[in-house]
Amino acid sequence: MGQPRAASDAPALRLYERLGFTLIVTFPGAFRHPALGPVGLHVMFHDLDS
Repeated sequence: MGQPRAASDAPALRLYERLGFTLIVTFPGAFRHPALGPVGLHVMFHDLDS
């Protein structure tokens, strides 16, 4: 299962890492944050079969 997350959302990224997700790729500037402007978009993955 893949899950995109904005690079600026540090609390959500920590939560996903604690849940076993790993960072697959980051697309620089792919997410337009209302206050920060373009920020990276992380794609995270967790194998549901493991």
